Amino acid sequence: LVLVFAAFVAELYTDPAFLFLAAGFAVLAVANLARASPRFVARATTLLAICAPTLRVGDALLRSPADLSRDLDRMTEARLAIIALATAVGASLGALPPSALPSTRKLLAAGYFACAATCGAVVFRVRTGDERMPSFHLLHVLAPFLASFLAALAVSGPSLRQQDSSAPLPLSPPPPPLSAPRSWPLPARRSVFAPIQ
Repeated sequence: LVLVFAAFVAELYTDPAFLFLAAGFAVLAVANLARASPRFVARATTLLAICAPTLRVGDALLRSPADLSRDLDRMTEARLAIIALATAVGASLGALPPSALPSTRKLLAAGYFACAATCGAVVFRVRTGDERMPSFHLLHVLAPFLASFLAALAVSGPSLRQQDSSAPLPLSPPPPPLSAPRSWPLPARRSVFAPIQ
């Protein structure tokens, strides 16, 4: 909720990507207060991490260069709110329990976020010609997201391994008893001196 308030105070609600992130964190806050299922929270967090940079790419392609330049000026003034949002997305994604979202899917979602956000920054730079965008994206979006994601993933990893090591190993069922080989009666041998009947 603090991040949502910071985003609106910084007037980031004019950008659809930041508006989507703010609304998504509001939904996550309500879901956590209502004690929603971990799988629902994991899916909602993954949806935030995937859709927000995708919306940013579409916004950079559709809006005019003048509007994009004004957005960059507004984002430069609200750099602390953007760092907070990127850090919150990375930490929320990395701290999800593995039972709700496996680590491989976390890495895929984080990789998609980084690639899509970088594509949006490249499109922004090409359309506006503003040299500030690459460094702004690297320092205020990509670096906080990756640092918080990797830190949360590293913290949640040892606890999972400790839980796995403390859990008793399942006992394998005993093998079924082997049946004794069936002995077939051998025919009686006839002596060579026995009279032929």
